[in-house]
Amino acid sequence: VAGIIRWSLESVAAELSTPAGGEKQDQSINARFIILDPNGEYSQAFTDDTLLMRRFAVGGKDSAKPLTVPGWLWNGQEWAAFTDAKPGTQRPILLSALRQLRNADASVASARAQAIRRYNGYISQIERLYSDLPQSITKPRSNDFGSLLEGLVKMIKSDVKVFAAYGEDAADLAAIIKAIYDPIEAIRKSRHWTSATSSGYNNFHPDDLQKVLTELRNVTESFPVSTSHKENSEDAPIRFDIADLPDRIHDVAMAMGGQALSYVEPLINRIQVMLSDSRLRPVIDTDGAESLDKWLSELMGGSEENNAPLTILDLSLVPSDVIHITIAIIARIVFQALQYHLQEDGEPLPTVLVLEEAHNFIRKDADAGVNEQAANLCRQTFERIAREGRKFGLGLVLASQRPSELSPTVLAQCNSFLLHRIVNDVDQNLVRRLVPDALGGLLGELPTLPSQQAILLGWAVPNPVLVRIRDLQKNQRPRSDDPKFWDVWVGKAGTRPDWQAIAKSWEQTYEETSQEPEAQTTQE
Repeated sequence: VAGIIRWSLESVAAELSTPAGGEKQDQSINARFIILDPNGEYSQAFTDDTLLMRRFAVGGKDSAKPLTVPGWLWNGQEWAAFTDAKPGTQRPILLSALRQLRNADASVASARAQAIRRYNGYISQIERLYSDLPQSITKPRSNDFGSLLEGLVKMIKSDVKVFAAYGEDAADLAAIIKAIYDPIEAIRKSRHWTSATSSGYNNFHPDDLQKVLTELRNVTESFPVSTSHKENSEDAPIRFDIADLPDRIHDVAMAMGGQALSYVEPLINRIQVMLSDSRLRPVIDTDGAESLDKWLSELMGGSEENNAPLTILDLSLVPSDVIHITIAIIARIVFQALQYHLQEDGEPLPTVLVLEEAHNFIRKDADAGVNEQAANLCRQTFERIAREGRKFGLGLVLASQRPSELSPTVLAQCNSFLLHRIVNDVDQNLVRRLVPDALGGLLGELPTLPSQQAILLGWAVPNPVLVRIRDLQKNQRPRSDDPKFWDVWVGKAGTRPDWQAIAKSWEQTYEETSQEPEAQTTQE
């Protein structure tokens, strides 16, 4: 794989330096190879200064740029897969929370519309409760209604701050929302009790509900929602602070009422644990990119100052919890970027996406021990790229030791195959179906092929042919040599481990990331 990329780019460089017309072209290579490297093998293969490259790794390992895939770039499906949100109640509430966060910094009209919808949600919930109400709300429903009021007054306080920040454009809405806070909070406090060991609510009466409804209607009837107003969807790449997501999910669930909050509490807990994980935070943190255009420019280049044709994404330190999502998001964004480029420019931008260990990420069936939603999403993303990518200029290079485990949809779209030694019977049978029966004898050599020899077939050649891969200098090869067991055992190679230094480096990785929020708080 390293050879194919190197020889391709060297051929382009040679063409630019000595074109067919004889006149040298003074321009840089306008090619793009993006390597998704889950084992961190390729970083050393392109450090000889003959090819320009961009290299990214978690935490900026070995002088690389920090690898980030900020949470605000994720779409709703990717967030649902990452959090393992269940389709019944959790996923709709999660998507609603994402929509609200993506619209939080939009126009005043958008913010108004969101707020009024939230208050209408509370009204609907209270009306449902009011319709089958006896003389009073008895326990445990009194505690449920008290919790609903807690969420409501918390939302009112937040909205007052939000709309006050808009200034004169939203002063009228801020004033009327502020006016309903004291009456509703007074009702809540009048029924609330506390003791040394617990707290709760005494029975609410119908008059309490009617007063709360009256206050809420003062807001919704004064500012009706325009049906023509358009909002950003949950998939829009609009920047927001992912730390706000758990609280926003809580608010949406409270507004829905019923058992919604109890259904989403496990989801909220999962997200809070994930966002506090020091291994994940450097990858998904909101501060990972200032804007979509800067993130794309860093990843794919484009300007004369950032024109390296090769991007290496070292994913070796990306936690297993998020590796499938990380790869799926990067692939999806590259694909969509090329779609929009074609729409704007009228011409495709040829780009090659290279995925190592493809059988781990484009499996035809779920892999035990991984997030099934995330694994399925990753497979579906590459299946779509395999089917539709070429019309937008996106090509795929997939490297795998187990082709029989790959998605049949992706395999069916591959037009050229370079087959090295294959010993497994299942993999051999799969490969035999790729060629006509008359050429089946050639594939009989697969189990005995020596290193560097392979069978090339498909669109790249008129007929299948046995080829030998050219040599690469040692400093141009990926770090994928087999361990030298005997030489290390007898002392001819290798070193003895310094576990103290290893443990210090290991612990430091977590200490540095876990101390970042504390340092920021101290500074503030």
